[in-house]
Amino acid sequence: MKFINQGPRRLYSDGEGLIERLVLEFPRFNDSSIYLEKEVNFYKLAQLAFWGIHGELAHVGHFKVEDMESMTAFADYIVPVALIVMKITQYSNELEEKIMSGKMIERDSAEEIEIRAASIYATAKLTESVNRRREDVEKIIIPQLDYRLWKHYHATHFPHHLTYTTMY
Repeated sequence: MKFINQGPRRLYSDGEGLIERLVLEFPRFNDSSIYLEKEVNFYKLAQLAFWGIHGELAHVGHFKVEDMESMTAFADYIVPVALIVMKITQYSNELEEKIMSGKMIERDSAEEIEIRAASIYATAKLTESVNRRREDVEKIIIPQLDYRLWKHYHATHFPHHLTYTTMY
């Protein structure tokens, strides 16, 4: 709570937000990659940490993140499976063959970054689509959709990409 209380209750706030400070002060949470000479920040574990704390404490008034809608999907290996099985995303034949045959996808490779980035983009678009069909009080945010996909497809035996990493 000391860490949380040292800044705004926002994930992002001009470098002072919860995620911004967490990845700076605790490098274990700095889930970033370089893609086409640009830094791509996934922050899966950092987001998941605050999602969990928010989920447990917001309803009792102890901890509420003010900008929870700025959270993305938790870029891992299960949500891409859900998106493939649901035919929302599609891989190149070469990448599909690697995944289906259990070949390793290198950490920070273009393939790994693209899989993770595509799942973030697709879940954002899917959340928008769901919310167009709902009343304002029933709107969801991306982590809620992510959890639904993760929970349902975590039990599937459909092959997922394999990457040696501590980031997800």
